Amino acid sequence: MQTPIWNLLTITIVIVGWFVIAKLNRRHEIEKERRKYRCDTVKSLLLLSYAIIENRTDNVKVQENVQELIPNVMLYFYPEEIKQYDNFAKALEAAKTDKKNMAIFSEELNKTISLVTNRVRKELRLPMIPPKT
Repeated sequence: MQTPIWNLLTITIVIVGWFVIAKLNRRHEIEKERRKYRCDTVKSLLLLSYAIIENRTDNVKVQENVQELIPNVMLYFYPEEIKQYDNFAKALEAAKTDKKNMAIFSEELNKTISLVTNRVRKELRLPMIPPKT
């Protein structure tokens, strides 16, 4: 025969366990949503970079896409990624006005893509992409 204290202890353990599991599930769902939006932003950044690589930096649409990405970058990127994206955007502006800055722009673009894609690949537990030499 169980005593009332054991019943109370069992009920307490079940209730605490239920709250812990609910909190862990909520955290997991938030992480999945954040990762989904982050992957969408990285995909947009990659598409933008391919458009830029094809020598379309003077295109107004490219400039608009850079501006459209800013809210998503600010929401879903980490601080060092945001800083690198800002460097990339500034280098794009400099390359647009003076073609001599194209090498700096290309370097900033490669750094941005490498930093962001490797971090996303790490989050998804995929192997890192080796740097281009």
